[in-house]
Amino acid sequence: MKRFILILAIIFQTGFCVSQTINYPDSSVLSSGNWYYVNIPSNNIYKLTYNDFLALGVEEEEINFDNLSIWGNCEGAISDTNSNYTQSDLTEKAIYVNKQEKYVLFYAKSTIKYEFDTPNNSFYFTIHPYSDVSTYFITFDSSIGEKKRITERESIESENAEESRFAKDFFLHKRELVNLLGSGRNWFGESFSISSNQNSFPLSLQGISNQHPTKITLCLANESSNPVSFTCKIGSTEVGQVNITFKHDDYAAQLSTKEFYTTISNESPTLLLQFNGNSNVDKGRLDYILVNYTKKLRFNNSALKIYSNKSEELNKKTCYVVENVRTNNIKIWDVTNQNDIYSITDFQRGDNNELRVIIPNDTLRTLYIFSSTSFPTPILKGKVENQNLHAWGPTDFIIVTAPEFKQQADSLAQLHREYDGITVNVATTLQVYNEFSSGTKDFLAIRELARMLYNKYSSEGKAPKNILLFGDGTFDNKNILGMNNNFIPTYQSINSIIDAGTSYTTDDPIGYLSPYSKGSIIDTLKIGIGRIPCNNESEANNFLNKCKRYISKEDLAKGKLGSWRNNITLTADDADTWGERYFIDNAETIYYEIKETNPILNVEKIYSDAYKQYASSSGATDPDASKAINQRMKKGCLLFNYVGHGSEDHLSSERLITITDITSWDNYYSLPIVITSTCEFTRFDMIDKQSAGEFILSSQNGGGIALISASRKIPSRNEINTNIHRYAVIKENNKGLTFGEMFMKAKNATTLVVEERSFGLFGDPALRIDLPEYNIQTTKINNKEINPTTPDTIKALSQMTIEGMVTDHTNNIIQDFNGKIEITLLDKASNYYTLDNEGLNTDIEFEQQKNILHKGITNVENGKFTYTLTIPKDIAYNYGKGKISFYAQTDKTDAAGYCDNFIIGGIDTSVVIEETRPQISLYINDTNFINGGITDENPKLFAIISDQIAINTVGSGLGHDIMARLDNAANTFVLNDYFEVDSINPNKGTITFPFNNLSQGEHTLSLKVWNIFNFSSDATINFVVNSSEEGNVMKLKNYPNPFSDNTQIILQHNQPSTIQRAELQIFNQDGRLITNIDATPYIGTYSIGPITWEGTTEGGEKLSNGIYFCRMQIKTQTDKITTPIQKIIIFNREK
Repeated sequence: MKRFILILAIIFQTGFCVSQTINYPDSSVLSSGNWYYVNIPSNNIYKLTYNDFLALGVEEEEINFDNLSIWGNCEGAISDTNSNYTQSDLTEKAIYVNKQEKYVLFYAKSTIKYEFDTPNNSFYFTIHPYSDVSTYFITFDSSIGEKKRITERESIESENAEESRFAKDFFLHKRELVNLLGSGRNWFGESFSISSNQNSFPLSLQGISNQHPTKITLCLANESSNPVSFTCKIGSTEVGQVNITFKHDDYAAQLSTKEFYTTISNESPTLLLQFNGNSNVDKGRLDYILVNYTKKLRFNNSALKIYSNKSEELNKKTCYVVENVRTNNIKIWDVTNQNDIYSITDFQRGDNNELRVIIPNDTLRTLYIFSSTSFPTPILKGKVENQNLHAWGPTDFIIVTAPEFKQQADSLAQLHREYDGITVNVATTLQVYNEFSSGTKDFLAIRELARMLYNKYSSEGKAPKNILLFGDGTFDNKNILGMNNNFIPTYQSINSIIDAGTSYTTDDPIGYLSPYSKGSIIDTLKIGIGRIPCNNESEANNFLNKCKRYISKEDLAKGKLGSWRNNITLTADDADTWGERYFIDNAETIYYEIKETNPILNVEKIYSDAYKQYASSSGATDPDASKAINQRMKKGCLLFNYVGHGSEDHLSSERLITITDITSWDNYYSLPIVITSTCEFTRFDMIDKQSAGEFILSSQNGGGIALISASRKIPSRNEINTNIHRYAVIKENNKGLTFGEMFMKAKNATTLVVEERSFGLFGDPALRIDLPEYNIQTTKINNKEINPTTPDTIKALSQMTIEGMVTDHTNNIIQDFNGKIEITLLDKASNYYTLDNEGLNTDIEFEQQKNILHKGITNVENGKFTYTLTIPKDIAYNYGKGKISFYAQTDKTDAAGYCDNFIIGGIDTSVVIEETRPQISLYINDTNFINGGITDENPKLFAIISDQIAINTVGSGLGHDIMARLDNAANTFVLNDYFEVDSINPNKGTITFPFNNLSQGEHTLSLKVWNIFNFSSDATINFVVNSSEEGNVMKLKNYPNPFSDNTQIILQHNQPSTIQRAELQIFNQDGRLITNIDATPYIGTYSIGPITWEGTTEGGEKLSNGIYFCRMQIKTQTDKITTPIQKIIIFNREK
């Protein structure tokens, strides 16, 4: 006996009451026994035979018709209005079983929902947006269900029954062939044009009466910019004409629905539609044809379906008279309630082969009159695995995954259990459909799973917090176009023709869990929602690996600097019109919100109009702004925000960021949340390509950990963007919010317009925003305790000693915190201006505190640190508040803080300046590179810098930046932010800077570095690019050559990260192998070696003077390669 949990909700809201009762069984019927399923394509009585059960996979010994039960509850798509849907788990159907002939009959509904509109005296329909077939379940388990059978109806007296020989019926023609927008749930059918202007449609109007008018409803679309018309004929008789005005801008088509009344006597007429256009470019589409008609009740030996009348009068009933009933083997079923179908046996046989049956008019009833058992067989599918989502206990994090990604979803769940200590449950989409939408694909079945957990456990404070959809989805929920890439369906708006944001997709409806929710824009989200739009296992694994790196702070474990967590980047498009200056205004609003809410964070602004714009053959470009964004993304940041124009493959009309840029980002560990307040950047539900936003998630070498972005056009409003950042930078219970909680709170706090429903969270909603765990407090500057009322003054060339400690949220020192701390000293904030590149008089002033005077690293011991630095000469000499930004880390945790209780300005004139210049060791890729060597098209500048005083990284615009030049002055790069100071020697450090897609051939790279006394040094190196796509390039060299004592052998190549093993072989002039040297330990990025060879045999015997030869044999991921031979000469050696 299963236990049921009864949820009764009564909500009073704005003057009305919603009462809802849902019975949640503590266990699904699918949890035990053998189950099988079939699909149902249309409403009908269906037949299953003994052989059908065998074909389903039922074992012979299992088939016992006494134990047979059939389950399902399809009533069309799940309603957006929660109070309209109270089903949970499967319900048992009443069936007819013939044990002697070994078959079963049962009535089943498909997915199209037909209803009767009493005021209009017509039937109408609703297409299921996710499936054309419903699902019913079968079991022979004796312990499951009541074994419901069709029973007889109680007799009804014929007194006062109104006689009728007619009944209402309908015919629908609707084909789903094309989605005009690639958006919305309405698909259109047959096409019309000037060259193909007619289509014929056969109608099936069983028993139609010519004594009653027939209503024909046509819904047609004009896809043209000109007015068009359609002429409708039945046979050769014109019924009427539909005139449709031209389609407007942002419309895919102009729709028109028109009704015509006519008289039809033929049961199988042909309806002809003729398209009347004005030009060769005019075209149209049919949406549907709906025929409402009255039929005479005449039995023709096949099943006769009757839709009875409904009356508001009490005890009203109708006596339906059916003609031509010539058989005595007649059955009548009332299938109105498919859960409790009953047989009507109290019908009467009259003269002239008439049959009379009394039907109460309390509701619209559906009857089947039949004599034969020649009913269709449902679509036989197969066995169903046992499952039990109804048995889930309280769950913090729900993951609903496509079956293809179940392994990755399980791994992600375990990751959260280990690192967050939360309860996580994983279900496949098929499991969710089986228990919450009777096996029929329906997006809102996921809502019903979440609603069950919310209703059962929210009163205990254990409601689910987040839900993840693990799989991509498209607007083609039924796979009409055959792309097979809809892993988790998408909720599409009803509007399917207006391309202005009001046709949208959103995952929000699964978060509307209140009993009074109606799927409306004013509903409140009760759970955080995210989607991982992966299309294959490789993308799923890649995202799983990203989550592992993020949640485990893997960069800290590997000793990499994690100070990117202190940085936020705000970017804004330029103004193409004067009114669009709000792009920067919006970004500025966010800046001041962050500055007020969490001043620890450092905000970098990259406003494209603050950079010079260039004209090109393809239009205006902002290469310097693009370069700045790409450089920032390669370093990473906590949050990256863009405000402006966009599309599904780039940001801004100047193509500020493109897919090519995104795929070049190599911020492997420093993954930001990317927020784009722009149109369509993450139109994830396209069927034929990935959007630019999806590339940010799927990028293997970097990109983002999550994306908050719109999939459709959105208005230029800043409220939701500001709210996102408000919640993204705060802590609750000393932790950053989860992505899902942050986005849920932001949406709930925003007065949304309909277009903003397409804002979605793409990523794992249960990940927490990676705000550093602990705080850093400054205790002293220059041996003086911090005093906000009398701040110390720091001058250029003076020394500054900083003392501080790592604390928890109650200001207690973390005494076991032992690691390193990065200290960044920032000059005063300055005001900057945009350049008004578009000539609109829109130069805008904005504030930035971006000039880094010093960046250094020191140790934190037992939670405390001390650091001394020299203030560079290149500061702004006016006086104002500086800022020290702190980021400390161990191999497992981190801390952040800031101090602005000091003044910086002026110069210490007592300091004596002595000349000293930086020492530069410049390489390509790594220290094994030889000047003039080869690389692939994506090399890295690598330099080791040292001096007797600190290196200048101020970037104050005085010409003392660290500058790299590639080939010519047009390709210059400011590298101040790429200098990483040594953790032991503050006057030493390294620079690593990536280049991408360099041209084939020779290149020259120059580097200029300054120290804080403004003395400089230069270095130059040459290299040759051989693209990796052009094939393997291997150059084996040795130096010195000739040699007497030893030589260094090195192989340069253009195949980074592909070589697995290498072996160096040396031969004499006779071709005899002298020695084998394992070169695998010497494999670098673009080289193998150098390997020292002292001119000896494998046994250590010295070789005599002469000529020898060497080569390398290499094993890559896909091939074996033998390099060209290099000649080696030994001379002047005494043996």
